[in-house]
Amino acid sequence: MKWMFGTVILLVATTAQAQPRMPERGVQIVHALYARNVELAKGNDDQRRAITRKIIEQFICEFPDDGYTGKSADPSRPFSKDSIARRSEGRLYAWDWQNGSTREPSVKAGQLASDITGQHPIPLGCIDHLGSAQPVPEPGPDPVPDEPGETLDTVAALYAEFQAFKLEVRAEWVIEAVRLAELRASLEEHRAEARKTRNQVLAYLHNWKNLAAIAGGIVAGVVAK
Repeated sequence: MKWMFGTVILLVATTAQAQPRMPERGVQIVHALYARNVELAKGNDDQRRAITRKIIEQFICEFPDDGYTGKSADPSRPFSKDSIARRSEGRLYAWDWQNGSTREPSVKAGQLASDITGQHPIPLGCIDHLGSAQPVPEPGPDPVPDEPGETLDTVAALYAEFQAFKLEVRAEWVIEAVRLAELRASLEEHRAEARKTRNQVLAYLHNWKNLAAIAGGIVAGVVAK
């Protein structure tokens, strides 16, 4: 039973991994062509098929290797009014890009496609209705490598800049070190002065003659009042 359960999990995970999601650019294409063809989007079934065909043709131009295609339910049925189909790994998937009631775009970026394998794909060609499909660039000439002398000159120039920067930083560091030393010396001077004053006060107060004089002065002041 365990191996059967594991097999089911593996099959489900593999299917979810293969199931395509709507690209963000795809949603942009839908909204751009909807804005240019609102009358078709809100028209009859044939008009809706016309804008759906345009959307798929644009997808094919911008995602030429992703297997986008039109579709119908079966060979005897007409082209879908609102489905963007995509063939992937031998299966057929689709998104409904339009809300059937409001006739406005409803597909979201990252939305998983529905598996419609068994329905009928209808191949279409690339028509760039938005003028935004990017052509594959032609390969250009190989870059010409620098001459050894030019490379050495560049390295020498960079090294000279680095040395100048290092000297500038070192000079600033020396200036800051001198400032710090001056601050420390000034602080030590203030501390020494404070210790000297404190010692003088303590020495004065420890002399009994001075204390007697202070006490006499206080008593004299009280009596005078």
